[in-house]
Amino acid sequence: MTFVAFKWRQDGHPVTYTAAHVNGWARAMRHYYRGLARFVVVTDDATGITEAEAVPLWRDHEALGNPHGPAFPSCYRRLRLFAEDAADLIGARRFVMCDLDAMPCAEITQLFERTEDFVVWRDPMAPRQPYNGGLWMLTAGTRAKVWSRFKGAASIQAARSRGFVGSDQAWLAEALGPSEAVWTADQGVVSYKRDILTKRRPLCTSKLVMFHGRQHKPWTIGENWCARWF
Repeated sequence: MTFVAFKWRQDGHPVTYTAAHVNGWARAMRHYYRGLARFVVVTDDATGITEAEAVPLWRDHEALGNPHGPAFPSCYRRLRLFAEDAADLIGARRFVMCDLDAMPCAEITQLFERTEDFVVWRDPMAPRQPYNGGLWMLTAGTRAKVWSRFKGAASIQAARSRGFVGSDQAWLAEALGPSEAVWTADQGVVSYKRDILTKRRPLCTSKLVMFHGRQHKPWTIGENWCARWF
């Protein structure tokens, strides 16, 4: 399996990701994935990255901001992975896109043995939002309309008018509708904010913890199960 992450500098965003975060993420994912694994980071600065292959960051949609303001991440560049030629970009026909602040805590192999063309995490903190863009798995080219139908500001407004939040994940909801295959807490993909902190879900019942948002990150919470990788 090829796992893909992104790292680039975004002016105004309060979280800065570093080579150490890439390396730690890749080490942790490799430890808990029992199959053959390859790690790729799409980046504008590969300095210090030793645990993943670096792919130069493309410039598509680089000027588009998050509609909620500069303090929120603008991830429209990631939509390029839905293009027909994504397999050529990444060097894999089947791949997982995963945020650098996703942290495994148990074996994750089974999560990625699913056979659907596309699987995405359903964010439990946004009931009106069908998907979270921080984790998805794709057979390249099978959801090409996500890329081909994206028209910049007009598409952003269309997604926002439907009440969808975020940048690329709002467009995923608009372009794909609500019926794609998902991971939820039932499969062990959990929200740190909601499931671990608020609902006190035992960590031993989880596989992959999503540190979405700005307040908590694996390298800041001071818990050894994730901080040890950085």
